[in-house]
Amino acid sequence: MRTLSLAMLVVALASAGTATVARERTGDADTRPKVVVVVGPVGPRTAEYEARGRALAAHARGLGADVIGIYPPRATWTHVSRAARDADLFVYMGHGNGWPSPYPPFQTETKNGLGLNAYEGAPSGTHRYHGERYVERLRLSKDAVVLLVGLCYSSGNAEPGMSIPSRAVARERVDNYGAGFLRAGARAVFSDGFSDSSYLLDDLFHSDRSMRSIFWSSWRATDMDASTFRSERTPGMAGILDPQPDGDYYHSFIGDPDFRASEWRGGSEPADEEPPRDEEGPGDGDEGPEEDPGDPVVDRRRATGHLNLRNGPGTSHRIIGWVLRGTKILVLETKEHGTSDWLRVRLPSGEKGWVWSGWVSGR
Repeated sequence: MRTLSLAMLVVALASAGTATVARERTGDADTRPKVVVVVGPVGPRTAEYEARGRALAAHARGLGADVIGIYPPRATWTHVSRAARDADLFVYMGHGNGWPSPYPPFQTETKNGLGLNAYEGAPSGTHRYHGERYVERLRLSKDAVVLLVGLCYSSGNAEPGMSIPSRAVARERVDNYGAGFLRAGARAVFSDGFSDSSYLLDDLFHSDRSMRSIFWSSWRATDMDASTFRSERTPGMAGILDPQPDGDYYHSFIGDPDFRASEWRGGSEPADEEPPRDEEGPGDGDEGPEEDPGDPVVDRRRATGHLNLRNGPGTSHRIIGWVLRGTKILVLETKEHGTSDWLRVRLPSGEKGWVWSGWVSGR
């Protein structure tokens, strides 16, 4: 099965609703970004993927988007292609069938596209691939952003149980999978493992970050052995590979890395955001969080990786935010949980929460 294993699910799923094609409008839809969320059938995991898709759709709606959600058993090519027209953000979760793979030859009929219901009402255990030659006809909005979540191959990865690909193979997979979407009007294609991708929506709607900076703001970003490359399939575009600690590829980008969120919104100023920081992270002149006279110990440190901010020590506690790599923090308390230490911290914004100590340094 060409979807990611259940072990890749790192945050709680929202409750699944009934299968439907639902148009959800907020405010004046004519002036709001159009977001289309498509979930394909994935057998026994369909409910999980649908719950994730509905949660992301609800998040986009909360940000003021005009949202269309398409879910099994009505996730057919007819419904998807009609809904995707003029989409500013197109999200797909489901099966992935990329190239290179163990299933030759390369062709655009089924490779590098969407795994959808063959017909309305089809069982969730079956699907039909609509490859690159279909995807390039989606008629997305000019300079759209595409988010692929939970697919095999699209981020450079393989299928569960297969060996980790070489960097060259991962690069070719990312380049191939994004080609059709970029020809359909997209300017940026993000691909993540089956995980929380709300960071992308938050930054698109409320920042002036470049796509490169947004990519690195993901909690999944490691920057441990990252690399960039020029696209061979789409001249003028560039890719980013960010392998995970185990060496596999679950976080990638292809498109224009200098394209900015404000351009995606039509040139509007960022809302509810402080002035953007340097793309490479905070500099030495950043003041960091202010000290609170009530804090018993002043312990300044810096995040060396992107971290989840939780409302308690341990991964069982709810994620309430994120800490970007390079952020200066104040450590208020240390607590041992299992075999790891967890830190209660205060961010420059004043927000407080708990983070894992493994990616915090600089006592």
